[in-house]
Amino acid sequence: MKSFAISLFVLALLLLPRICSAQKEFNVWCFGFGAGIDFNGPAPVSIDCVLKEEEGSASIADRSTGALLFYTDGVRVRRKDNVVMLNGDSLRGNPTSTQSALIVPKPGDDRGYYLFTADAGAYDHLPNLGINYSLIDMRLDGGRGAVTRKNIRILDSAAEKLTTVRNSDGCSYWILAHGWGSDGFYAWRLSDTGLAPPVISSIGIVHQDHAALPGVGSIGVMKPSPDGRRLAVLLYDMRIAQLFDFDPATGIISNPITIAVDGYPYGASFSPDNGKLYISAEPNQLVQYDVRGADSAAIAATEVLISDSTDVKNYDTYGMLQLAPDGRIYHARNPSRWIGAIVNPNASGTACDYRFNALDLGPRGRSVYGLPNLIESYFVNGNLLCGGPAVSFTGPDTICAGESVQYTDRSTNGPTGWAWSFPGGSPAAWSDRIPPELRYDTPGSYPIRLAVTNPVGTSTVERTLTVLPRGEIRTRIATDYTASPGDTVLVAVRLESPVDMAALHELDFSLRYTPGMLRLDTVLLAGALLNGWSVDSLRNDAGAGTLSARFTAPRGRTLSGTGNLLMLRFLTFLDSADSSALKLDLHVPGIPCVVPLAQDGFIRLPVCGSRNRLIVATGDPYQINRARPDPTYGATEIIYSLGLDGPTALTIFNERGEQVGALVNGYQPAGRHSIVWNPVGLPSGLYFYRIVSGDWSRTGTVLLAR
Repeated sequence: MKSFAISLFVLALLLLPRICSAQKEFNVWCFGFGAGIDFNGPAPVSIDCVLKEEEGSASIADRSTGALLFYTDGVRVRRKDNVVMLNGDSLRGNPTSTQSALIVPKPGDDRGYYLFTADAGAYDHLPNLGINYSLIDMRLDGGRGAVTRKNIRILDSAAEKLTTVRNSDGCSYWILAHGWGSDGFYAWRLSDTGLAPPVISSIGIVHQDHAALPGVGSIGVMKPSPDGRRLAVLLYDMRIAQLFDFDPATGIISNPITIAVDGYPYGASFSPDNGKLYISAEPNQLVQYDVRGADSAAIAATEVLISDSTDVKNYDTYGMLQLAPDGRIYHARNPSRWIGAIVNPNASGTACDYRFNALDLGPRGRSVYGLPNLIESYFVNGNLLCGGPAVSFTGPDTICAGESVQYTDRSTNGPTGWAWSFPGGSPAAWSDRIPPELRYDTPGSYPIRLAVTNPVGTSTVERTLTVLPRGEIRTRIATDYTASPGDTVLVAVRLESPVDMAALHELDFSLRYTPGMLRLDTVLLAGALLNGWSVDSLRNDAGAGTLSARFTAPRGRTLSGTGNLLMLRFLTFLDSADSSALKLDLHVPGIPCVVPLAQDGFIRLPVCGSRNRLIVATGDPYQINRARPDPTYGATEIIYSLGLDGPTALTIFNERGEQVGALVNGYQPAGRHSIVWNPVGLPSGLYFYRIVSGDWSRTGTVLLAR
């Protein structure tokens, strides 16, 4: 979306109070042909939306940030990036329906929304599909939202009238619509348990087509007052408005008052103080009524013409009226790049200060008939909150002394203020949503309190943090060991300090050693502190030089005393190393705050004289295998084994004893080796290959056939 410069005339908005200072659900509007308004700044600015609708639309923003979440014309739901939401097409609204769509937050779910739709009247795409709803979950599709259920019909045939009022309980809603071909108002109570069967009030004029203007009898808005106690219903073709009383506790509509309108009434809006009603009528009138009168005559007598198109150069058909977060009532004009505004809607008569060109919608934005269908109850106190905040936070209930702990607020229902209390911790208090890490050095029990405030009230929750003392389990390898290659070494793992944890009945043990000189033969428990314990999940990886196991006590036994925990029997050999560290680690599962303090050990295999070669544990003998293939017509493989490492040479001779090739000439380690001889350019005949390594030598033959 792209913002456009606003006129200097509109900059006067900077000096005006805003109705909505706490929550921001309706801070972004999308409507008309590519038009939009962003109310998040000090003054509203125009933005681009991807809509092409003549009449009804709806949009919703994030409660806390005011960032657009999604918007709709009643047929498609578009994400904030203007892409159609997952499963968000083919809804049963209509861009030519007066109130095609209505978005209502799902009670009890901060990320869920109901989207209600109203089809157009008899003049467009019969049959009339009535009132339907769909469900949207903003947790889906990576936070971009998805429609989870779609087009659930609740009224078979309806006029183009769709609105909502907060229930008197402050937490549920009344969804209001009017039947077609009847005098029935339908009020469905929407709560955290879903949509209840409708309360039906049969009152007022039957909504139907009339011979004088066939096909347009359903046109005209239905608008509640912000306090939810009055309801204005416009009947376009009959050129009348009807006022009703509405009971937010029961959903019952009563006391009809009929007002004749000079023109075809289309849009309406109550003032924030509920005392004034503004009606826009085609082709070009905007009038104000004081609706505090007791009957139609008293109300009609207060009529004041606020504007008509004769006072401007260009002709405009007057469209929807909508109260906005900045306290003004905005006025759609068809067709126009500009949108009008009533600056002081609580004021009587022309003191309300109507401005014909209040906001430029930019080169790509056009106002048509419609503006977004909002929840008027929002403008009573600037939020849609259900009581005080639902306070909660996450974080551990148990830590070890000296550790740090982090708590995170998870409160819902529009929190705006936080007061943390951490007696005994550092810091001891915090006044922002996410506190820093806390540190507790002294064992004990400490209260953790969080008080959260929203515009409705304050809620508090308290939990207890248990700080456990730290324990130690000191172990060590009994000594450093010196052995000769081939010796067996018995390594003792000792428990050095008494264990005072009565519940210690499991112990995880791990050891790392050098695989180039040691191999674990067995783990011995007899005669040690773990005598009689079972060994679970023993894993000895000789190639990696790692050992791990879990030891579990018999039922009723725990670890106590000091001494040898267990014994390890290693076989030693000399290959790539002549020494190995024994790196020990223990862990006590299920018992927090136990710190293992392990002292490593060492095994050395001293070798006399720097020229001595190392004995290989594999025990491979000195040998040379027959060349393969033999006879050969080309390359042949010679395989041999060295019992000791040392300088090695492998040469090829012909039948006359002449050297014709040298395959190996250098120092080689003990073990098995393989090399390929490729007799390129040599004639057929018998050849000899001879290997010499230290004092050992062998000769073999191979027949070369061409």
